[in-house]
Amino acid sequence: MYLNPIKDWFYFSSWQRRGIIVLMSLIIIIPIAGRLIEARYRGRGFDEETFFRELQAFEEYLAWLNEASEQHGQTDRHTQNINESKPAVPLQLRPVPFDPNTISQNEWENMGVPGYLARTIDNYLAAGGNFRYKEDLQRIYLMEDEIYHALEGFIQLPGRANRSSGNEISGSKTDNHTTKTSRSSLANTGEEKHAKGLVAATGPLVININLADTTELQKIRGIGQVFSRRIVRYRELLGGYHCATQLLEVYGIDSARFDQIRDHVETGKGPVYNKLNLNQAEFGDLVRHPYIDRNIANAILNLRAQHGPFVSADQIMQSYLIDEATWAKIAPYVYVNEPEITKSF
Repeated sequence: MYLNPIKDWFYFSSWQRRGIIVLMSLIIIIPIAGRLIEARYRGRGFDEETFFRELQAFEEYLAWLNEASEQHGQTDRHTQNINESKPAVPLQLRPVPFDPNTISQNEWENMGVPGYLARTIDNYLAAGGNFRYKEDLQRIYLMEDEIYHALEGFIQLPGRANRSSGNEISGSKTDNHTTKTSRSSLANTGEEKHAKGLVAATGPLVININLADTTELQKIRGIGQVFSRRIVRYRELLGGYHCATQLLEVYGIDSARFDQIRDHVETGKGPVYNKLNLNQAEFGDLVRHPYIDRNIANAILNLRAQHGPFVSADQIMQSYLIDEATWAKIAPYVYVNEPEITKSF
């Protein structure tokens, strides 16, 4: 019945032939499409803006985890030290006139205050706490009435009752009398000179935030390890601080914390130490700056391409994307070289 079995073997029906054509087309199209897609994405280049933003967000997340871990560890240590560090013998306090906002943990312990309580007060201040009245010290966790009443007469802060009743004068007299009494007692024990040294050492602390490292920044009450790293990191991104209020742009520093530290920070003279040359900066250089986003960077590059090198930095305001408020933020961080051939806008 089959005269030519070889021919019959290679015979295909119409739907089989269509399937073969589709399969061969896919074999050819898929590799070509893969190369086209790869070339398209390769032409886009590296999106530095997105990379640095994601990197900054990741660093902030790590800093938040570190801060939360430190606070959790401090809480655990407080709980553990309640029974371990609490003395079994009666306390022997040696108080001298002091301001609880300025003395260190070692100075608390030198006055006979238990170590667990000194650490609690130091952590409270490091977290941004502040004592305004004598009675505020009594509300510290683990503070016992016996310890507070022994220290109360030496605290160099106004009493809440005196402040509310308007008896500042009588309160001042009482404080002066207490101070004189304590000084006379110190003179008898030979410790007056040491007390005067403590008072003299508590002068105003002012740190240049453009020059200080993380260790120096931590000397300011309210700035711990996490905030000091964020301040230095943001300074590197900016190119330097030109005013202290820029600290409000640092992640986690709100107005309350800034009000606490503003009297202890300064920017110095000529604070901006890393400026962008608008006639030489590339797209990646511009978008790294916190004040220059992708659109502003493209606007600056387009103006330079259309009109030639900038004669003055404020010429970038020719772009509708750069208003006066944006220019005021960018101005301290940009400059131009005087070009050999200039074009007018």
